[in-house]
Amino acid sequence: PLGPGTLAAGLAFVDYGEVEELVPDGLGLVGVPTGGVVTGGEVALSLGYGLRAGPVVLGAVARSLRVELAGLDATATALDV
Repeated sequence: PLGPGTLAAGLAFVDYGEVEELVPDGLGLVGVPTGGVVTGGEVALSLGYGLRAGPVVLGAVARSLRVELAGLDATATALDV
């Protein structure tokens, strides 16, 4: 059903854990502890397909990425060819 190619899927996860929260001092040179902690992590889901075309191998991977750090988050989509 997939033809002569190969299908691949992947899931990657990174947990940054808890890190002491710091804010810059008045000069912006030194981090000053706030007494709080920040957390974060990343998740990437990928789906790819590869196909041999004679001596060359062609392929593409689509990725969905999500990052969360210190209460902020971002989502992106990427395509590797």
